[in-house]
Amino acid sequence: MTALDDKLVPAALALITKFGISANITTITGNTYDPTTSSTAVGTPVVNAVTITPLVPAANKFIDGDLVKVGDVESFIAGIGLGFTPIPGLLVEVGSDDWKIVRVDTLSSGDSVAAYQMFLRK
Repeated sequence: MTALDDKLVPAALALITKFGISANITTITGNTYDPTTSSTAVGTPVVNAVTITPLVPAANKFIDGDLVKVGDVESFIAGIGLGFTPIPGLLVEVGSDDWKIVRVDTLSSGDSVAAYQMFLRK
């Protein structure tokens, strides 16, 4: 970690923890691919309880009509303390609403990811 990481990475975690909301992100572990049959066996879903920033409409500068569309929302999750990396396609449950991650950007202060910016769609 760089000197900047030493300050910003824990600060991102502290702010998201203090002002964030509870969510569940479902990942899949244990997918296997058999090259002889060209088939993939789907692994086991794992529900990860996390804290994310409250959902807000995606800023116009991110709406490209392809990955991010009008009606999508954005949220941040701290880059440390996760047992997984947020990627497009994962399911995010906030309250009784289900969202899919459609885009993820990393916010780095140096060598380490301070937070992930996630764009979500219902």
